[in-house]
Order: sequence, then structure tokens, then C-alpha cells
Amino acid sequence: MVFIVLCKLLLNVFIGELRYLEVEQLIDNARAFIMDTILFLVLSKPTINGKEVSSIILIKYLSIIVILKAYHLVLYSRVSNIFELGVPRTRVLVKLFIFMCLLSIANLSLFTYFYKNSLKNSTMYLWLFFECLSIFESCQISICKFFVNVIDLRSPNGLSSKATILFFLDILHDIMSLIIFLVFILVFVLNNFSNLPLHMTADIIHVVKTLISRFKSFQKYRELTKNIETKFANATEEELKEAGTCIICRDDLKEGSKKLSCSHIFHVDCLKSWFIQQQTCPICRTEIKPYAKNEQNKSENDTTQKEKQEEKIEQPTIQEIITKPNFLINDQHLYLNDTNVMGTLNINQQYYPPINKNINTKEQIKILMDLVINNIKTHVK
Repeated sequence: MVFIVLCKLLLNVFIGELRYLEVEQLIDNARAFIMDTILFLVLSKPTINGKEVSSIILIKYLSIIVILKAYHLVLYSRVSNIFELGVPRTRVLVKLFIFMCLLSIANLSLFTYFYKNSLKNSTMYLWLFFECLSIFESCQISICKFFVNVIDLRSPNGLSSKATILFFLDILHDIMSLIIFLVFILVFVLNNFSNLPLHMTADIIHVVKTLISRFKSFQKYRELTKNIETKFANATEEELKEAGTCIICRDDLKEGSKKLSCSHIFHVDCLKSWFIQQQTCPICRTEIKPYAKNEQNKSENDTTQKEKQEEKIEQPTIQEIITKPNFLINDQHLYLNDTNVMGTLNINQQYYPPINKNINTKEQIKILMDLVINNIKTHVK
């Protein structure tokens, strides 16, 4: 009870009240961690010095590792979100930095202790060692993100490459997590082959999927930002006045701002920082494809030609003309060979002229031949 009160007091002093988003993320991640821990204890049957772990030692170490994990999850969420909600006070930043330093010291101490004991045929200490290693790695990524955000906050014009740096830090975090998982499985198998930690395959698959998604996103980012000056058209003065401000940075739009295919306008630097995270329009969420401007024009021309072709009325076949319920009015076929008369008719009148039912078969054939010859002459011209 005292331990829980002290942990909560420490959190209130350095972090303060948790936001709804942070609580939600903490619950989701803590649920997954506790489930993995239960599966490890049940399936892998950890030992200390070759013996089964006693209940007291198990509860003690699990309490420590769960509290540390919760602290780091809260820290990771706070560092990721605190700079998006406005400019934090200096006092808040100092307390957050002290909290990160305390967690790093605690991680290093436990890291060293568990490493020494894991060499004595103790799979329990081996698992705790890799958990501390994973938590320590997460803490260092949080510290790096913290300094990147502080530099961006203190710079007069901000840090233009902030989004790119944070993106690469996330990739580094995923790669390090994957390496830690794989090394743990390898070492655990070498020490205790009979009890494989198969439950960790789900975590490995999740990290691999995340990495693949990030690499695909980075590839699209490179394609979009390559020669971005020529890929997207510059906005005109009227369009700049109408748009007003850039929704990404909330600053006034200036000359040289780019207009996306959906007609929304943004600063070039803002687009670069946005595309590293998402390849959609920040306003309407339209997918931005890595087409060059000439390719976009070509696509638009192809679409226009296709629409024109669809609007054309298909020329009727001979069978359709013969089987029509009625035919040309009296003596109108005499004028079909007259190009002046045909020029005054629209396309429907040329292909489907007015019709009279009182025409015999021979007359129908003659009129039909006039129609065919006239159409051939028209197409040849």
C-alpha cells in the first residue's frame, strides 16, 4: 500500500494529472504488457538458480517492472503530446527532464543487477534484464524527442527538420525493439530450449508490420518531396488571398506556396513536414499521389478525352436501321446525298432521320445505301 502511494506521489510531482489520451494509451499498453507477462510465466516457467521462483520474489520483481513500465509509457505519451498542445512552461519542462533522468538511473541500476544474476541459470532474471533493456531504450528515445522539441521551441524560426528527425527516431525505436525481442528469444532458447517464449511472436509480428508501414510511408515521402517545386503548381495571388493562412503552421500564406491536386494551398516547408507523417491533404484527407505536374496534366487530358468519347452517340448498325419501326419521310432520301443539306442536320438527324412507314423494301434498301455511302464520305473527309 505504501509502495503504491509513493509511486502515485512521484507521478503527481513530476507529471501531474494525466490527460484522457494518456490514460487511454496507458491502459491499452499496460493491458498488452500484463498479458505478455502472464503468458511468459505460464508457458516459459521461469527459474532462479535452476529452481522455481517463489511467490514473494515473483510479486516483488513484477511490481517493480510493472511500475517502471507504466512510468515509461506515461513519459513516452507526455513527451509526444506536450508540445502539440501549446508552449509548455519552463518549470514543466524542468520537472519532466528530472523525471527522465531519475528513470534512466533506475533503469541502469536494475539493468546491471539483473544482468549479473541472469548468468546463473536464471531465466527469470534473464527476462527481467531484457525488459529493463527495452524500457531503457524507450526512455532514451523519449529523451531524444524531448531535446528535439525543446530546440524547436527555442529556435527563432523553429526546427525545419523536426518532423523528419522525430520520424527517424520512431524508426530507430522500432528497430531496437525488434532486435531486443529477437536477441531475447535466441538467448532464452540457448538457456532453456524446452520452454520457448512463443507468445512473443505476436509482438515481433506487430513490430515488423509497423516497420514495413513506416518504410513505405518514407518511400512515398521521398517521391512526393523530390523536386517538389515542379510537382505542384504555385498558387496565384487571388488564391493566396482567398486561402488566407496555412492550416499546418497557422501562418499567412506567401508567394511560392504550393497548391495540391485538391486545390488546397500550403507552405512548401509545411508540406514537407506533413508528408513525412501522412501522404494526404491535411484538410480534406485526399490521397496525394507522387505524380509530376506533366503527368497530372496528361491524366486530366486522358480523362477529358474519355468523357468526350462516352458522350458521342454510337453509329447504328445496318440491322438496327432496317429493324427500326419506321423509316424516312417521303422523298427525304433524295436529299441525303446533298452535303449542304446534311451539314444542316445534327448527328441524331444524320444517323436517325425522320421516318415514314409507307415505303417498300426496295426503297428501304436504296435509302440504306445512301446512308452508308454518305457516312463513308463523311469519315473519309
